[in-house]
Amino acid sequence: MKLILALLYLLTLTTYAIDVFDERGHLSEDYSELDFSEGEVPEDRMLTLNDQKSFEYIELLGQGNTTTIHRVRDAKTGAEYALRLPLENDRYIQYTNKVYPTLEKYGVAIPKRYSSLDSLYVLAQVIEIEFDLTHFLENYKTLKISDRNKEEAIQKLLIFFKESAMFEEISDFHTGQVAYSKKDGWVLLDWTNKTELFSSKKSTHLLSDGRYVFADLQEYQENDDISSLIDRISDVIKNERHDLLIKDESSFNELIKGIDRDTLIKGLSHLWYSRDYLTKFKKLILDIRASDFKKMNFSVADIELFKKGLNLNNHEAQPMVEIQFELATSKKEVMSLLEKDDSILSFTKSEIIELYSEKLKLIGFSTQELQLLISRYKGSNCFNSLNSF
Repeated sequence: MKLILALLYLLTLTTYAIDVFDERGHLSEDYSELDFSEGEVPEDRMLTLNDQKSFEYIELLGQGNTTTIHRVRDAKTGAEYALRLPLENDRYIQYTNKVYPTLEKYGVAIPKRYSSLDSLYVLAQVIEIEFDLTHFLENYKTLKISDRNKEEAIQKLLIFFKESAMFEEISDFHTGQVAYSKKDGWVLLDWTNKTELFSSKKSTHLLSDGRYVFADLQEYQENDDISSLIDRISDVIKNERHDLLIKDESSFNELIKGIDRDTLIKGLSHLWYSRDYLTKFKKLILDIRASDFKKMNFSVADIELFKKGLNLNNHEAQPMVEIQFELATSKKEVMSLLEKDDSILSFTKSEIIELYSEKLKLIGFSTQELQLLISRYKGSNCFNSLNSF
């Protein structure tokens, strides 16, 4: 009897966490039924994620059009995190994860990430927000902080834009996405799936358009205090970009002193700050002939690194695919190219097979096998071909 009572007592202490995701990786019904904006919380205040990590739910930090952010605590360590989950469509989590490495690499002020890039969620550092940039600008004169603290916020804002000066665009950027924390300064909290480095031919930057601040552009232009601050930000960005171009020029000139396999691969991983010199490096790669790649002992896999690392469009990628056919030394490499490379249309693949048929015979393909491959790709319907895009 005592044993039964003890077991019943232990059962009353057992915590049952809500599974956030179902078996398909979608938000579970139990989680979706909770209206966090109305103060609803999991009954036992525990959330279990798809990788079986569990966290204690503390509070809702924010909810946008695409994601929800919760403050959660690791029950074992007591550490607190910001847990970002999709509202419905998980592609926005994928967008966040896709761009995270780029922003981390360039040193843009963003929350530190603790989850993996293939995760269904984002687990990140909690930023204790004082105000966002929209609030700061719209209440510039009436903000309830001391002059000293206000000047500190301004100086840190200039630092934020200096450190992100290499970007002409970070998709979904607006002033509501940049928040101020006494501890961390100004931090970019959210973005979607694209970044664009600046070009010396354009002067646009993240705050170029006043509509990021006010819906009415004329109102923005007539606000002297805000216009003056934006001008200071623009000057900081202009000066920083001048220095970044000098860095890129020096790196590029050093690179082309002696072009070999190691130098080119190093150039691929190099941190280019401007579109000018990234484009020059891309042109350098695209101008190299297959025979020269062969002399430098490049492999099919090496060329694949360039195709992915340089984000080549379909038109740019086709010559690189042909170079890979030139460099291929086995049937396995060729079949992998044909089946996995989506940079060119199927009927174009059949043309490449015909063009390199003699080369392909030398590495083991029979005439019959080549004819079957040509027929296979010529016979692909338009729908399958368009899937390449």
